[in-house]
Amino acid sequence: MTDSISEIICEEDAFIERFRPIVNHINPNASFDFGYGGCMFETYGKEFEHVRQQNPDCIWTLIEEDGVLFAGSGLRLVNRLGYFVSRTPVEGGETLNFCFEGDAPEEPDEG
Repeated sequence: MTDSISEIICEEDAFIERFRPIVNHINPNASFDFGYGGCMFETYGKEFEHVRQQNPDCIWTLIEEDGVLFAGSGLRLVNRLGYFVSRTPVEGGETLNFCFEGDAPEEPDEG
């Protein structure tokens, strides 16, 4: 398990409300319909090129790791399933991860 898993902080609804992912205008059948249209962009072709042209602080990578599906801020290449582009950028270079499916790992007990 990597350090990124321990940084998962919220759930899908919090991600949608705070960052407002945009609808994939390239593919009308895009995955991850958050109630207003499919928002996931693919990892190749025109969709990936579109993602790469966006503000880096508005790019999110959909990742599955150890049975946990989450969106992590930034353009990542390892374990990527797709991308989201948000209307609201991540502030101050923060690294955020929002859990979508599975159980976010619990923090280890101290003491």
